[in-house]
Amino acid sequence: MSIQEVGNIKEEVAEIFSDYDTREEALYLVEKFKDAKTIGSLLQIEEKDYCLLERAIEQSNTIYEMEIKQELKTIVKVAKILSKKYNIVITNPPYVNDSLMPSKLKKYTAENYKEGRKDLFACFIMRGIDMIKPDGFNAMVTMQSWMFLASFQQFRQKILNETVIKTLLYMDNMVMGIAFGTVATIFSKSFDNKIGSYNEIKYSNIKDDKPVKFPVKENKNCLTTVDNFKKIKGLPIAFWISENMLNVFANNPKLIEFGKPCTGLQTSDNKRFVRLWTEVPFDKIAFNTKTLNETKTNNKKWYPYNKGGLYRKWYGNNEYVVNWENDGKEIKEYNKYLNSTRESSIGIANTQYYFKRGITWTFISIDVGVRYFTEGFIFDVAGCSLFLEDKYLKYILGLMCSKLMNVFLGILNPTMNVQVGNICDIPVIYDKTRKEKIEKIVDECLFQAEKDWDSFETSWDFETHPLIREKTIEAAYKEWEKTCNNRFNMLKEKEEELNKTFIEIYGLQDELTPEVDDKRISVRKANREREIKSLISYAVGCMFGRYSLSKTGIVCAGEELDKNNYATFKPVKDNIIPITDSNYLGNDIVYKFTEFIEVAYGKENLNENLEYIADTLGKRGTETSEDTIRRYFCNDFYNEHIKMYQKKPIYWLFDSGKKNGFKCLIYMHRFNENTVPKVRIDYLHRIQTIYENLLADITLKLTTDLSVNDKKTIQRKQADLNSKLQETKEYDEKIAHIANKKININLDDGVTTNYSKLADILAKIK
Repeated sequence: MSIQEVGNIKEEVAEIFSDYDTREEALYLVEKFKDAKTIGSLLQIEEKDYCLLERAIEQSNTIYEMEIKQELKTIVKVAKILSKKYNIVITNPPYVNDSLMPSKLKKYTAENYKEGRKDLFACFIMRGIDMIKPDGFNAMVTMQSWMFLASFQQFRQKILNETVIKTLLYMDNMVMGIAFGTVATIFSKSFDNKIGSYNEIKYSNIKDDKPVKFPVKENKNCLTTVDNFKKIKGLPIAFWISENMLNVFANNPKLIEFGKPCTGLQTSDNKRFVRLWTEVPFDKIAFNTKTLNETKTNNKKWYPYNKGGLYRKWYGNNEYVVNWENDGKEIKEYNKYLNSTRESSIGIANTQYYFKRGITWTFISIDVGVRYFTEGFIFDVAGCSLFLEDKYLKYILGLMCSKLMNVFLGILNPTMNVQVGNICDIPVIYDKTRKEKIEKIVDECLFQAEKDWDSFETSWDFETHPLIREKTIEAAYKEWEKTCNNRFNMLKEKEEELNKTFIEIYGLQDELTPEVDDKRISVRKANREREIKSLISYAVGCMFGRYSLSKTGIVCAGEELDKNNYATFKPVKDNIIPITDSNYLGNDIVYKFTEFIEVAYGKENLNENLEYIADTLGKRGTETSEDTIRRYFCNDFYNEHIKMYQKKPIYWLFDSGKKNGFKCLIYMHRFNENTVPKVRIDYLHRIQTIYENLLADITLKLTTDLSVNDKKTIQRKQADLNSKLQETKEYDEKIAHIANKKININLDDGVTTNYSKLADILAKIK
């Protein structure tokens, strides 16, 4: 029946029913049904003698009264339905988070369904329970979130106190044709038998929209009582856990008793305040800061910032910096402004923990990657952090990086949203007798993970490319491959030893095994193609002076180029490296790359090394090694660079178009107002002249006697050069406009802002 609502007829009803015994009931319904369309069947109606009111309504005297009473007649029918108690209530209620509810509905649910107010479906579960008789059943198909999330803890408390779960069917994503998991639950008010039946259905168990069999023995299936859920802090409906695991949760202290898990800084405008560390001047980043006071006097603007990231364990994901110049002055002023306008506010939380070492993890993850971080970091919401006394830090890090971490979180909250509260509730058995053993394992794991992270140029502690060794690249790769395999195997062995130790400490030998799947080991095995492409990237960095064969680490990233840092291999003076699909210029990127390989590995190994690189990149047919390397620079290098630097490239590609008429790279950290004019005058115009001269030679050659095949070949070359020349002329018009502006950039503004200033003449970032 469609729920109706009444208009503003309170005075009229009061007058019409002034002489009726049902006046009170009539006025009660008028008030209740004022917003009934919004509230729907969540509307709570007291049991009253609505039959008597119906009879009164039939006693109409005038047309005016009949109209008013007709409105009442409709809502009385609904009131009788909503006020009754039923043997069975069953539905798949609507799902609406409280942040999306209309204001009237949000207010009503907060007042009448306090414990379930976070989502409409939880309110309907409460409503269904209220509508059943003492021996009745409330059956609901809902989202699974109420079973685990901290925001539904009060709701679970109420449900477990007032009902018994008779059956629960836990369904995987897509089982019901929707992208998230669902649960079908039957609640009862009768406590005569507290045992309930719990089963799981995975998507793989479904065929033609039905389970192939039921129950599925391999899935989570059991009989259990709601009292067991009360043994775990937070009351998660983790029906599948054993008695032994229940005792682990019930009888041991929680992680919150050993340290402080907390969220940190929420800027509310990351585009303004947060950068990848590779974007900003390297000398403006403050590493190893120990106190907030240091930020007032050290003249640094950017500070390492934990922001979560992809799955990785032990160490790494150190990618971002945040503007905390002068104790966060700009962020604090922005916070004050937002609060004054009441548009929103940003959280500058737990500043007493800024720059302290600790443990972090990714906020949203299927498999939580827990990592150690050193002093000097600020942390945000997605990079939640845990701070402990030194005597506990490595022990707890070992526990959180062990297999038990995901087992515990799978009980506390098996959704993708790992919250601080879930971390707080992890049970801890602090075994002092095995503490030293665990800490030694943790030290080894940290060492291996840190070495792996710092082997790639996206780490700020990167020193030099791992293939830069005094031998051939092939020999260097084989040695690197051995190093990576040893590191991988060592880390796997240590993680399994750690798992075995904690499994024994927790007495879970009958439930868990220590083995670790290879895909859960975070350090990277060697990959020939990846390593060669990263060597090429490093070579380009040396060409621009970012790196040097004579000095480790970042050499130039925002400051003036110092030629004393480049005794072995000289970077380009003008910060411009042309890329051509044929050897038109002589001193293009292929020439510089060949020079780099010769200097790094020796002239005697040059051809062998170039062949190895070309074979790795995918040499085609009759291509020479130079042809293959040239093709890579023309077609693929920039896309690889964009991917490596997360769409925030530090080398920028000037690109005239699809015909490859003109391309060159520049290094953003050496960019100045003369860069674009120099690109245009010294390189674009030069290549145009070369094309014109080549076309003149071709025109002359076509006047001579040629074979049919030779003539066709030359004509194809003529057409290609004409296309290139035309493309460069059109490009010249675009670049002239920008060159005349003498544009400069501010590295602190980041890649996105600065790149946009030259977007019309640079390659698109895809």
